[in-house]
Amino acid sequence: MTPPMEIENLLPYPMGLRVFDKTAGRNWASHLQRGGVASVHAVQPGNLVLLSIDIPEAGFVKCEGTIIESNDEDEYPTDDDIVVSDRQGIKLALKLHRMDIPSSGGRCRRISIYAPYVMVNRTGLDLFYSSKGFFKGVTAVAGQNVGSNTPLPPVEPGRHSMGARSSTNEFSRQQSAGSVAGRSSSETLASRPLMFSFGSFDLRNRALVRVPGSDWSRPLSFDALGSSAEVVIPLGDKLSDAHLGIEIEPGRGRYSHTRVVTFTSRYVVKNMTGMALQYRTVYNTASAALLGDGERKPLHTLHRARRRLLTIARALADEHGRPVASVRSGKWSAPFSIDDVGRVYVRLAAEAAAGGPEEVL
Repeated sequence: MTPPMEIENLLPYPMGLRVFDKTAGRNWASHLQRGGVASVHAVQPGNLVLLSIDIPEAGFVKCEGTIIESNDEDEYPTDDDIVVSDRQGIKLALKLHRMDIPSSGGRCRRISIYAPYVMVNRTGLDLFYSSKGFFKGVTAVAGQNVGSNTPLPPVEPGRHSMGARSSTNEFSRQQSAGSVAGRSSSETLASRPLMFSFGSFDLRNRALVRVPGSDWSRPLSFDALGSSAEVVIPLGDKLSDAHLGIEIEPGRGRYSHTRVVTFTSRYVVKNMTGMALQYRTVYNTASAALLGDGERKPLHTLHRARRRLLTIARALADEHGRPVASVRSGKWSAPFSIDDVGRVYVRLAAEAAAGGPEEVL
């Protein structure tokens, strides 16, 4: 038996839904996993039918409801979107796509619910977003206050207080602690997909992104499909920036209506030398980072300079023989640019040994 209606969940989260047939006085409720399709037999074609959803796993617990079928298009026109609100009352407009199932002979209609944009955070950092319309100011993005991913107030422009410096230090500690291979539970929450919409269609709409303790980035456009670029975010100390990568791609298959915006680390340092190393930027004379053999770590914070230079050295050993990083090591390599794509040879001082080489390449 062919149902008169199907509801398809093309969101990255499961959702609860409720369908109201106002003409017949019937309602139907169900829970739909992501990618799932629900058959609705409790409605009649041509009746006034309303839809309400909630997405508790993503923090959206309220819905304004929307008209998905109408018996009078002039008085009750069908809607093309459905608006949900998070616990802070910030709204997110999801889209509806209608199509007739060909095998049903036009008797069955499928309504797909999807997000215009899905943000994917693969940096290992907490990222916070805002939207900026052409005729509106900067507004908050819904769904960010889930778990520990709670936005912190941005640094005020031109402010050099101790609070701004401590926020930057907090960001630096988070960067050095988070590697690409292993992530903490807070980083797992931060990397959850975030559904996003501008609320209205305008090619001049822009989005902004920041990390804890930083200013907002320059306005970003999400409409250039297939593009990849660098995002530079000024930090609170006014001396360094956070460097991220952004890639915009359409969803695959039936998710093609959604644009996937992926944020990644712009630079990743990987050790394939067979020995423990330490590294730092040439402008950082206070600390160095340890990089074990086969390990890789993101490099997010860079001093604001014309050239981005890195230097490396062999890791030192403590009293127990374990490798440690120390900026006091006097055997650092010559600086090299991390923007030079390709293979670059760097000379390192070797361990002192009778008859052994004085340096390694």
